[in-house]
Amino acid sequence: MKQYCRYCSHCTCESICVIKNRSVNALSMNKCKDFCFNEIDALMSEDKDGEIHRYSPRIKKEKNCKGQMSLNL
Repeated sequence: MKQYCRYCSHCTCESICVIKNRSVNALSMNKCKDFCFNEIDALMSEDKDGEIHRYSPRIKKEKNCKGQMSLNL
């Protein structure tokens, strides 16, 4: 899993890192040694339905090779 500050336990709603005591870009990837995964998104506190927004992993698509032409050169 890629690390984003928005899914770190140390990030606040104002995109401030509690460990580093400074503002961070919560949308960019990082390689922070203090990263601690939290499934609740710091930037989106609620969904459209009023529920808490949680991390949902991406579903990989399966390759469908049936019906494709092969190019034998």
